[in-house]
Amino acid sequence: MAIRFAVAVSALLAVVAPAVSAPAGGTTSTASAPTSASDDAKTWLSQANAILAKKGSDRDVVAAATLLERAAAAGNTAAMRGLAVLLWKGDGIAADPARAAALLTQAVTAGDTKSANEALGDFYRFGTPPRDPQKAIGAYQVAADAGDANAMRKLAVLTGRGDGTAADPQRAETLFQQAIAGGDKKLSSEALGDLYVAETPLKDASKAAAAYQVAVDLGSTSAMRKLAALTLAGNGIPADPVRAEALLKQATAAGDNNAWNSLGDLYRAATPLADATKAADAYQHAADAQNLSGARNLMKMLANGDGIAADPARAESVPKALIAAGDVQNGYDVLGDFYRLYTPLQSAAKALDAYQQAADAGNPGSARKLAAMLWRGDGVPMDTKRALAVLNADIAAGDRQNGNETLGDLYRLEIPRADPVAAIAAYQAAANAGDTNAMRKLAAMLATRTPGVRSQPEQAEALLQQAAAGDAKNGLVALGDFYTAPTPLRNSAKAIDAYQRAAAAGNASAVLKLASAHLNFRLGSASSPAKGVDLLKSAIADRVPNAAVTLANAYIWGTGIPKEPATAVKILKTAAAQGDVSAARRLVNLYSAGTIKEIGRSLSKASALLAAIEPQLTPDVKALEELTLKAASATSAAARGAIMTQYLAFEGEARATAAQRIYQVNAGAYVYIAQSLLAKRGYYDGARNGLLTTATVNAMVRFCGKADLGNVCVLRGPLSGAAIAAMAKTL
Repeated sequence: MAIRFAVAVSALLAVVAPAVSAPAGGTTSTASAPTSASDDAKTWLSQANAILAKKGSDRDVVAAATLLERAAAAGNTAAMRGLAVLLWKGDGIAADPARAAALLTQAVTAGDTKSANEALGDFYRFGTPPRDPQKAIGAYQVAADAGDANAMRKLAVLTGRGDGTAADPQRAETLFQQAIAGGDKKLSSEALGDLYVAETPLKDASKAAAAYQVAVDLGSTSAMRKLAALTLAGNGIPADPVRAEALLKQATAAGDNNAWNSLGDLYRAATPLADATKAADAYQHAADAQNLSGARNLMKMLANGDGIAADPARAESVPKALIAAGDVQNGYDVLGDFYRLYTPLQSAAKALDAYQQAADAGNPGSARKLAAMLWRGDGVPMDTKRALAVLNADIAAGDRQNGNETLGDLYRLEIPRADPVAAIAAYQAAANAGDTNAMRKLAAMLATRTPGVRSQPEQAEALLQQAAAGDAKNGLVALGDFYTAPTPLRNSAKAIDAYQRAAAAGNASAVLKLASAHLNFRLGSASSPAKGVDLLKSAIADRVPNAAVTLANAYIWGTGIPKEPATAVKILKTAAAQGDVSAARRLVNLYSAGTIKEIGRSLSKASALLAAIEPQLTPDVKALEELTLKAASATSAAARGAIMTQYLAFEGEARATAAQRIYQVNAGAYVYIAQSLLAKRGYYDGARNGLLTTATVNAMVRFCGKADLGNVCVLRGPLSGAAIAAMAKTL
């Protein structure tokens, strides 16, 4: 969002008036005797732009705004646009979105049909509040009809995504092509490539590569990175890591520091170019340029010894270098992440302090991490009062959406005790600020029988309809789920319609949802397992991610159709051979766990499959799959100790998933880890042997009681999936 907003701001501030330097001794004096009101306005506008181009204390926004006010009053529409930008986000002056909109509307009325309507579209597209994608589309359409190629591109982006309108990738394609013909060749060619990569009926890797190449030839370094990623993955085009490397080197030579991070990722992928030392070097270049992703990746490599010698001290120095260079917000955030990793320098107290420093510097993400640690007592004394103070300060500073949503999430935790009423109030505040995720979470609480909350299906439906208006892809799927749930508003026809509209909006997973609803008989008399199977087969043919996995799982468990594990394996193997990574990962999981008798365990098959798909996995997913596979064969104390070290490198939800996966493939390895961590916290003093002894169970129950996880551990059992996940986040 921040990057897109910066682009929008740059576009709004672009003016046609010649630059006029402010004279010495004052920023508001005219540079020469104007000959008319129009010349006055141009002079004031140029002087304002000169001030805004400065940095630090020399950037006197109040003086610039005064000049823009004068120029706008004189009828200069570029000044109206420039002043609107400052008022829009409160850049150095008090935010006033209503006046910003009024200024842009005034510029449109004054005849600035192209630029002002484009700016108005940006305002409604990015404003939070008053984000209104439908109004953005209307403004962009007027500018596009007047021949504004930039507006055509922006309208195409919204149309392709289904943001504020029904998704229409074919129209988006036409708009991009018109924008290219209208002169916006570089940006629109790159955006056209993005359209061909997205999960729509137009998905075509060859066309995407061709479109990106046009943008590359025009010097777009972001297109170089995208084309490199496409070329490296080889999904739909021949994989060519050498060409991908060349593209990224071209981007780094052009000054794109993000490309250094991408180059590091390339050297970590399983290709003939894999080289952990080169990866670390690329990440170091990115970190030296204060690239946050590169710094974070380098820190994790050094901390975990990922392909290179572990060096916790050097890992610690990476975020400290960011801080020394002035990036206090992000530097302390990464430093906090480092102190939570399992190294000799691990320190929850230091992590807490680092997050506090980042939060004090204005990093909302750090404030949320800090609050979660305090709320859960994650390695530090539980302090819900301080957690609330941190989140409330974050919300007051403007993080109304994510801050309130996080507050709602914490109130729903059973640590220390769930408070659904407070969770609902927090989600409502986030929803009022336009957070569609919070709308969906709030609707889920109101639709179901949440303890202490009166079921309100009508309000839940209204919230989901509102969420769908702002985020059609995800909101419509949630609406479909709602209409299949057991409430008085259950309606199979509406559920089918919502899922189909979500699919039309570009959410391919909506087809899988609809198919699953048929297979699980959640559509009442309209349920048809045969139709569900047909939908999944069509989705597999269209290369929809997880379609093969969904159909295979139905055959494994006999969901709506006869139980046929052999058929499931055949489906997964066929899909994997065609490049379906999710199908290959499911096979790896099945062969590692060996819990399906008809399939059996085969670590050699699992290992071979994992090696084949590694180039297409993100580093975190790759680490999870490798951990699971190693855990499957870990029987000795040394092997289990090594698994624990890798396991502790994960954090939060990722650690919870890792714990569940380890238990799934090797219960003894999970119990060994639990025994070791419980002993470290003083809850267990028995042998660390991986055996689920009475003493081990008692230690788990005692820890759960202390951490207020009793409802999960006692009622569901300490080895239930929910208990394993909850303990992983707190132990």
